[in-house]
Amino acid sequence: MKHYDVLILGAGPNGLVLANALKDKGHKVAIFDRYKTPFPTPRAMVFDDQSLRILDQFDLYESFSKSLVPEESLFIRTPNNEPLLTVTPGKGSYGYYKWSTFHQVEFEKYLRNHLAEGIGVDSYFGWEVSSLSDNLECASLTAKNLDTGKQIKFDGQYLIGCDGGKSMVRRTMKSDRIDLGYSEDWYVTDTHVSDHDYFASIPGGAQFY
Repeated sequence: MKHYDVLILGAGPNGLVLANALKDKGHKVAIFDRYKTPFPTPRAMVFDDQSLRILDQFDLYESFSKSLVPEESLFIRTPNNEPLLTVTPGKGSYGYYKWSTFHQVEFEKYLRNHLAEGIGVDSYFGWEVSSLSDNLECASLTAKNLDTGKQIKFDGQYLIGCDGGKSMVRRTMKSDRIDLGYSEDWYVTDTHVSDHDYFASIPGGAQFY
């Protein structure tokens, strides 16, 4: 049995930011994810100014900020490419841009590297959590190393689910996921730029059709 202040399931942006924040506050943390490296497909792509304020609070902003792309204009267009609405987010009351795009995979790599600095967090990447339980004193989980098959039981004062849409924590708590009924499909393509002159000629800002 291994003992921690906080157990975190899921090493996406939420889990990793939380682990870094708790580490900076002096807590002993264990974070679990079945993937050894960040999942290769980005899902999130935008920070608002409040998110950047939180990152800055825990010294996660300055060194990553060069990878952010502030969007000073957002263009909403009809399917016929006719302008419908133009929004200029600018900077919010916190002093950061209200809309900054980023590459999630690179951000997760950055957070994992930052997590490894100093002490306070044990990272169990490549470990799959197989069971959860709790009592009046602590929460517990059992995790298995996917390479060796070794199983270890952990407990903590808190157990926090950051494990995504198919959350094991949510299922265990029998907590329903709220569907707000927005059913539009989005198509997102990430590219590597080869013609930098052409790329530089494209008008700045984000465009939605």
